[in-house]
Amino acid sequence: MKRVRFGRSGLRVTEYCLGCLTMGRLQAGLGARDGARIITTAVEHGVNFIDTAETYGNDEQVKIAVENLEQENPASLADLVIATKTKARSAQDMETFVSRTLEIFHRDRLDVVSLHNVADGDDFKHREDAFNRVLEFHDDGIIADIGLTAHSMAGFSPVLDHAGEFSVIMPIINFKGIGLRGYSLDELQAFLTRVKQKNISVYSMKSLGGGHLRNEAVEAINWLRHNPRVDVACVGAKDPVEVLANIHAFEDTPVPTGIKESIDRVERRVRIYTHLCEKCGKCAEACTSGALKFSEKSGPMIDHETCVICGYCAGACPKFIIRVV
Repeated sequence: MKRVRFGRSGLRVTEYCLGCLTMGRLQAGLGARDGARIITTAVEHGVNFIDTAETYGNDEQVKIAVENLEQENPASLADLVIATKTKARSAQDMETFVSRTLEIFHRDRLDVVSLHNVADGDDFKHREDAFNRVLEFHDDGIIADIGLTAHSMAGFSPVLDHAGEFSVIMPIINFKGIGLRGYSLDELQAFLTRVKQKNISVYSMKSLGGGHLRNEAVEAINWLRHNPRVDVACVGAKDPVEVLANIHAFEDTPVPTGIKESIDRVERRVRIYTHLCEKCGKCAEACTSGALKFSEKSGPMIDHETCVICGYCAGACPKFIIRVV
């Protein structure tokens, strides 16, 4: 599989990054060994880059995968690049995160550590102590590359001001612009052009639009692969067969019929992060199957037996809190 330079520390990664959010507790909630099996499947088939985060609930999944690779495929483990993210705000919180993550990953250096889901410049200021501690870890050789992830353009406002310190960012980007709120895909791409001019690497978040582009996965992956503003496409999976299908897409080879049939048998559900809901009711208005009901008290409720997973509700949601898992 094609590899690219990533960050400024000399990392070389596959253009397919396995995203671990999908398998974690926030989405599919797979068991530790099931999640580990997805990771090891990716690594055994040539993927050398995975992405996780403190909030994903992947610790045991990654830990078991690392331990299995230590025993069965140490060369691939040595080649594996792991990006992780934290919402730490204090220097002490960052120290705790780094220490624990080094132990989980069985390493003495972390490849990529990002400030996770920065909201805006004010939020970044509240994390300044944690950021300064990351810089110290970087200077000491404990962190190779420093990144920032955000769900909005405002969240990326610190990047250009600290372009000498950030070497990686992770924005929401896909060919249909699903998940972009308050700015257009063209505006995002113009910003990423400026970012690339600062020698900052970009890897994509929500490459398949939170699962809503699953039936257009090959087109979505190829759009990212051929986008000069994106270095790596991060794509999640809840079953090893999805990893195999994605690898075929990245290698420009047809997905075998057997893999397609297996993917069709993977159970899908719409998941709504109701704690983030503004209770506007637009999702229920967009639902054409009658599966999604809305009340002022409880917000949106899904009848999974009726839901056809068309994705119309997600397109109507102003907060992008509806995902296909």
